[in-house]
Amino acid sequence: MRASFVVSAVALVTLVGGPASAESLRMAPAAKAELTRSIAADRSAHPEAFARVAALRGRVVELDAHKRGPLPAVAPLFRKAAPEDFFALAELGAYGPPDAASLSLSAVRALRAGALEALGRIGDARALPVLRAVLEGDDDDMVVQGAAAEGLGRLASAESLAVLTRALGGTKPQRIAALRGLAVSHRASAAQELARFAQLPADAEMRLATLRALGEAGAAWAVTAPNARAAADAATVRSTAARALVSALLREQGELETEAADALLLVAAPETAELLRAALPGQPAEKRAAVEYVLRRL
Repeated sequence: MRASFVVSAVALVTLVGGPASAESLRMAPAAKAELTRSIAADRSAHPEAFARVAALRGRVVELDAHKRGPLPAVAPLFRKAAPEDFFALAELGAYGPPDAASLSLSAVRALRAGALEALGRIGDARALPVLRAVLEGDDDDMVVQGAAAEGLGRLASAESLAVLTRALGGTKPQRIAALRGLAVSHRASAAQELARFAQLPADAEMRLATLRALGEAGAAWAVTAPNARAAADAATVRSTAARALVSALLREQGELETEAADALLLVAAPETAELLRAALPGQPAEKRAAVEYVLRRL
């Protein structure tokens, strides 16, 4: 199983950006004002929810002080978030902790990212404007934008997937984030968008992110699990991912060829072997070896 975006994004690009501000949140003034009013009203009505989320700050600061990588591992803390924590999480994800200036940048990022991912897991459609605003914002923080994209993918609505598809035309951090978001939705339309994107010219870093996204989108463990939300799309998702990955296996070299092979094994679509055998004739020896490696492992 892949790690959450809070952990995995740092392997792809250098972390950039700083704490959020109201100005960096790309949201219409009326919508931003409504969010502010809703947060204030919910704080008054449900102070215990805000206390629960605020209590996470101390835990994250402690984890940050002893982290082994660029970011503390906070995903387990935020998995306990409940639907009634929605507005407290929305505030933290959109703006960061109120004392951000006194915290390390890695702690602030981890707090915001954990809150944004939790919003997606809760599945409340009201999260869409906040997640969209963070993804489309101006701070280009790869970790936070990636968490917003993952939240959008977990919502997996037509509207949230449209936001992610649009982000594929944005900045490089937004594109990489959108790939991950589309992947975690495990929806047929998202897999088709990933397959289309895989055919476009891109640098090695972007191609690597696309291959990983295709593997995650069609991962057999995710789309065939009994509780998988996208069970109806499973066959189409796996087939779409497999076909795109076979094409990538045949055209890529080195690390990218290896990633395509690993992703094909992760997807393990029923038609993968047939697709690979059909591709074998006429391939050079080194490419035949790559194809035969996957065939042996299926």
